[in-house]
Amino acid sequence: MNKKFFYGMSIMAMMFATTSCGGEETTEETTEEVKSVEYTIDTEGSVINWWNMEGEEKGHTGTVSVLEGTYTVEGDVITAASMVVDMQSITADSDKLVGHLTMTDHFFSVMRPDTVSADSVNWVEDNTTATFTFDKHENGMIYGSVNVNDLDFAVEAPVTLTEGKIEIGEFSIDMSGLTYFVMEVANVEVPEEERHDPNIGFSATIVGKSAE
Repeated sequence: MNKKFFYGMSIMAMMFATTSCGGEETTEETTEEVKSVEYTIDTEGSVINWWNMEGEEKGHTGTVSVLEGTYTVEGDVITAASMVVDMQSITADSDKLVGHLTMTDHFFSVMRPDTVSADSVNWVEDNTTATFTFDKHENGMIYGSVNVNDLDFAVEAPVTLTEGKIEIGEFSIDMSGLTYFVMEVANVEVPEEERHDPNIGFSATIVGKSAE
């Protein structure tokens, strides 16, 4: 009887051991390292588009060029960015408008009169750049600010990142702080319905070159 008991116990112990060994599963957790890649902006391959609104429709349109900049990408997230825009490069669908945007204090004050004679005005460079400062990139949106004429304007724009190339979808910046719009609001002779919309529209294609 005792032999049968011990024999049975031995069989059970062996079965338990076998079951235990077979039930153990070892899992190896592998974490893929996300590389951080820094890009230098290709100023020739990148472009910023702008337009103003006239009612529900786009009015004047044009472009402005990137002077320099960098951005850093980790996976599909932009983690850092800075960009300088060359305000001298402004183009528009009207030569008269380009002069108005760049050679007056109303808008960007890119040029200012240095000497004035009866026959001509000598223009010199003044505030020729605008700078973008990055805040964050989340949920398909990039956030930051752009400094123009010592004024900071908030930026919230939709972005798509493809192999280091950034496509910035249409967005607008409220530039009501610029002198032109301040003066227009202050001028009681201008009816409200005839005032210009201070929200300027933008979109952009930013191409980067990595050091790798």
